[in-house]
Amino acid sequence: MKAVGSWAVSPLLAVIVLAGVSATPASAATAPLKVVMEFDGTGTFSATNGAQTDSPEHSDVALKWTTTYAGDLQPDGSITFTATGPGAPTEVLPGSAPTDGTYHFTSSGLNTADCSGSLPAAPGASDPVATLDSNGTLTVQSITSADQNNETGLVNCQGTDMFGNAVDLSADAANLSGTFAPSLPDILTARISVPPDAIKNGTFTKAVSSSDALAQLPGSCADQFGEPEGQCPMSLTWSGTIKITVPCGVVDFSEGDAPAVGTLINPGDIVSTGAKSRVEITLPDGAVYRLGPNSKLQCNGQTTFTPPSEHHISDSFKLLLGNMWAGISDALGGDHQFEQPGPVGGTGVRGSAFTASLQHNGDILLHVIQGTGFITVKGKPEHDFPAGEGIRFDPGSGAYTATNVWPAADQALVPPAQRPPKLTKVRLVGTRAGKRPTLHFTLSEKASVTVQIQRGSHRVLKRTTSARRGAGSLRLSALHRGRYTLTVFATVNKRSVAVQKSFRVT
Repeated sequence: MKAVGSWAVSPLLAVIVLAGVSATPASAATAPLKVVMEFDGTGTFSATNGAQTDSPEHSDVALKWTTTYAGDLQPDGSITFTATGPGAPTEVLPGSAPTDGTYHFTSSGLNTADCSGSLPAAPGASDPVATLDSNGTLTVQSITSADQNNETGLVNCQGTDMFGNAVDLSADAANLSGTFAPSLPDILTARISVPPDAIKNGTFTKAVSSSDALAQLPGSCADQFGEPEGQCPMSLTWSGTIKITVPCGVVDFSEGDAPAVGTLINPGDIVSTGAKSRVEITLPDGAVYRLGPNSKLQCNGQTTFTPPSEHHISDSFKLLLGNMWAGISDALGGDHQFEQPGPVGGTGVRGSAFTASLQHNGDILLHVIQGTGFITVKGKPEHDFPAGEGIRFDPGSGAYTATNVWPAADQALVPPAQRPPKLTKVRLVGTRAGKRPTLHFTLSEKASVTVQIQRGSHRVLKRTTSARRGAGSLRLSALHRGRYTLTVFATVNKRSVAVQKSFRVT
């Protein structure tokens, strides 16, 4: 799956944003996160054996390769690539074997043939190597060898001799097409400078070419074939791109029918869980996304790792099915974005913990545990709401409704250490005009309790106090006759829960 770099929020997207940090995730990466490097290249090799003679042989090789490497992204933003090669072949990611290209071989004179095919690697070819030294110089190999003697038997070039008899010219084709083999891998190796903050915007891309190679191909293959100088000219040019990207994350917990622990989640990948499974994805900065059963989440990339004074994290996730919980690390700070398609606006959180679930009708139900939620709809002012409350949002129309509904399945995803206190048995007694009503409630633990009373859009009372675990009560101010809305918040370590009730003063 191709990785993507930084992205801009489109006005046609509904975006859930987390900014600022204070929660500790359920689990955190203890090792540097893997980054992905791709070295793509194309080129042309040409050689003629017996130029200016009656029996020349000519070979053109259309080179093309894509080689993918794994590296380590350190918390300070530095990257390390381990030399791959035979000692550590797993550093080149699975499925990343380079495509060597195709050759076109022409023989004339006593034997004639016109053949093309795949240019194979030589038996026992070493894996490409990528190294980054202390000076920030990155050296990346592509093709390390070519089958110059057709030892693999994969080159097949059948022709005819001077009498019209069939003749096998496979060895001739392989030999001339692999004339550049003695110069490998240096002539197909790029060396560039990588700045310390190379991937602060999520991706680092550098154009490379044969001029960046460690060595240049000699202009003649005369020595290889014992030909007079001038009768075996050859040439090679190539260009390509080195791209380093940060994956969305790595699976650090898995149960049931879900991706295995250690699975690298790249931008564009979709993570799915079965009926009795769940999975956690740890992001480069330590943030954790937990996906519930029967859920599906697409990751579209992350910008990450800049100096602390400039730190800015941006995640792009799309909930396709089910429910999820997000907890953001307080180690580095930054902005985290949860993306959901919507033509007219977005909803999100400025904080560090929330749950989200996709409802049967396509609505997104967002509940804020820590931070401040917001909803923006084109043409309307932003509407903010506090932790402990939630919002139901229609990504298609932009319609939304404030809600205190928090589905049990969403709550179950929140790790015990990250849950807000339980606030139950909330009731008002003595709601008569001119009388001071009494609020009763029960807490699962000691918490800060904030009481708000509104009449329509006008707030008539706000009071905050500390309350002990268990049953508690609070005497409030007298109210006039009318209809009111009571909201009670209980907060521990910035994590909040809210209970809302409507009542009438008579």
